[in-house]
Parts: sequence; structure tokens; C-alpha cells
Amino acid sequence: MSFDFLKDIQDPWMYFLAGISLGLFFWSIYTIYTDLHNKMTAGLKGRLEETTSFLFRFAVTFARPLARLIRPYSERAIQRHRATGIQSVLLVFRSAIDHDLQAAGRPQGLDADEYMGLFGVSTIVFGVFGYLCYLAYPLPVILFCFLAAGLFLPRFWLSDRIKQRRKAIRKSLPFALDLLTLAVEAGLDFTNSLERIAGKLGGTALGNEFRTLLQEIQMGKVRMDALRDLADRVSVYELSSVVSALVQTDELGAPLGPVLRIQSDFIRVRRAQEAEEMAMKAPVKLLFPLILFIFPTAFIMIFGPLALKYLAQ
Repeated sequence: MSFDFLKDIQDPWMYFLAGISLGLFFWSIYTIYTDLHNKMTAGLKGRLEETTSFLFRFAVTFARPLARLIRPYSERAIQRHRATGIQSVLLVFRSAIDHDLQAAGRPQGLDADEYMGLFGVSTIVFGVFGYLCYLAYPLPVILFCFLAAGLFLPRFWLSDRIKQRRKAIRKSLPFALDLLTLAVEAGLDFTNSLERIAGKLGGTALGNEFRTLLQEIQMGKVRMDALRDLADRVSVYELSSVVSALVQTDELGAPLGPVLRIQSDFIRVRRAQEAEEMAMKAPVKLLFPLILFIFPTAFIMIFGPLALKYLAQ
């Protein structure tokens, strides 16, 4: 089946009415989106970490109603695990998703059930587009590729989000440690120092993590346990090293200032070493595009006229 029947439509009013219909359709979808978005995010202001992608926010708004269908099965799996100690496949998958969402900063306040709903929304949307392309070009591989893209796109997005967030935390960690060192050496205790630094960092990834750490400490969690949870949640080597040093310092009763200064210098040295390593890897990474794209073009430009002259003789 193809779209050749559109060639038979000669009346311009048909195109005009079709355009109005499409405009009304997209306007109604956007109206539903804004209404759902306002309702769904009304109680999530405390756990929102905004994203710049409008398409993602649009998809999340429609994923949350789907999460209501998934949540009863998740609750039953949790209750079964508490009663029998056996984890179902759904619960294992949900735990892995929840850990990744924590590492990503829970964008738009997502929980594991809502993220699984996002899989459904993405698969449905890409499946519809794939079916339309299949009607125009009836090749099953087209429909399969669209469905696979819809299924794996949320996973790729979350992995990229985790990578970018960890990179931002690594970038701002030495500055935060310098501020923490100055505050501790000036006489402030650790909690008040963290509070001041979280205010300085603003809405950055590390600032949000420090605010979460402060909330856990204020709710009664032991400071060292809260720091360990921070390291597990972020999963950044430099931050884990700082947390280990702080835990060991607290157990020995040593002052925090010198330890924080040593850790800050260590992180800067490590970043310089990583930059040198990346610079050394650059020629190896350039080898493939040079051989595949640049060298053949240069050979054609240099030896092409000689070959044509030889063939013309």
C-alpha cells in the first residue's frame, strides 16, 4: 500500500481542511499534556530535577498514567519478596531501574514504575510511526527497527543522563571540597559547612546531592551512613574516595581540614592525568577516519588526474 491516492485529490479545500484537522489534533494533544503535566507534577516539586528536553517531559507526562497500571504488580512483587524472600524478575528489573534513576538524579521525579511506563509510551509512539512507514513501504524490517528504537531509546537516554551527571559532579567536586575545607578550618561543623556549600552550588547535580545528604542527616540518619549512601547513589570514584577518607577520619577522630585538602589535591592530579591519557588516545582514535575518509580523498586528488591522463593515451 502507498500514498499515491493523494495525487488524485485536486480540491485545495481538502488540503485546507486537512491542515485544520491536524492543527486541532495537535492542539488537543498539547492541551491534554499541559493538564496532565500540571496535575502529575503538583506533588513532585521537592524531588524534581528538571531536564531541558521537551520531548522527554512530554513522554513522561503520558507515562505516569501507565505507571498506575504497573504499580499494583510491583506492590504485589514487593509483598511476595517480604513474605517469602524470593525476588521475581519484575522486582529485580525494578530495583536495577531504581538504582539507575538515583544515579541520574531522578529526572522529572521519575520512579521505577513511571520509567517502565515510559518504555510503553516510547514503544507505542515509535510503533505508530513504524506502521505508517510500513504502509508506504511494506518491509517488515522497517516496523521492527521502529519498535526496537522505541524500546531501547529510554535506556540509552538514561545511560547518557547518568554519564553527563557524573561528569558534572566530577567537574564541581574539587571546588566544593575547597569550600568545605575553608569552612571546616574556619570553625564551622561539618553539617553547617555542607549547608553553606549546597547553597553556593545552587541547582547543580552535586548541590542537589548535598541537599539530599543534609535532609537524611536532619531526619536522624547517622552521618557516616548518610555519606556511604551518597557514595552508593552517585557511584563516582572520586566522591567514593572522599567518603572513605571522611569515614576513616571520623573513626580515628582526626581533624577533617587536612584530609579534605589532600583529597582535593588528589582529585585535581587525577583529572590532569585523565586529560593526559585522553590526549594520548586521540591519535589512535583519529587513525580510523584518516584511513577511511581523508587518505582516499587525498589519493584521488593527487593520483586521479595522472590515472585519467594515462587512460586517455
